[in-house]
Amino acid sequence: MANILMTMAEERSSTRVDYFAVKYSVDEYDCFDFAVGLKALGHDLYFANWDDLRGEEFTRMFHDNEKKFIKPLPLVSMDLIFVYKMEGFYFALEKFFRMLEIFERASPLVINHPATIRHNIDKRYLWELEKKGVRVVPTRQLDEQVQQRLSQGESFVLKPIRGERGHGVIKIGGLKELKAVEGKEDEYLAQDYMPDIRDGERSLV
Repeated sequence: MANILMTMAEERSSTRVDYFAVKYSVDEYDCFDFAVGLKALGHDLYFANWDDLRGEEFTRMFHDNEKKFIKPLPLVSMDLIFVYKMEGFYFALEKFFRMLEIFERASPLVINHPATIRHNIDKRYLWELEKKGVRVVPTRQLDEQVQQRLSQGESFVLKPIRGERGHGVIKIGGLKELKAVEGKEDEYLAQDYMPDIRDGERSLV
């Protein structure tokens, strides 16, 4: 059948010779569920830590069917590459984009599509969704209108335009708290603070 490679956010300290550990428990369940389903269809599943990409190939690779690390296969032997989880890629975007280019050259199918990945790196896509009628948390530029509303006691959540897993996200409830992003206002989006979010959120794709 097919050779399928999944890039993973590895928890190196927990990885064993017979087990590839992922960093976030919520991801562990769904990525391993994917693997079980694909193997049941007869495919060969390989895991790799994106930090192990050197040049055009990986230095380490785990064959999930055999539950062991193997000599890494050439990327051109992969029928599908699943860009699944990468820890810290927002802090190494040049390397991340180079990896996407390598995957595109090597494999006939990359999921998600690299064009979609590149587009969605920038959270301003939320405005595009809103224009198309998709309900999103009200998202604004960090401008004078937001500052005025802050002065009136409203709260906002500031998010870096490019970021992952809540890094750099802050809740502010007054003008004085804008000092936290002073001089970097153009690098942030302001979202209306919705207290109900503490009860959890659901996203529909």
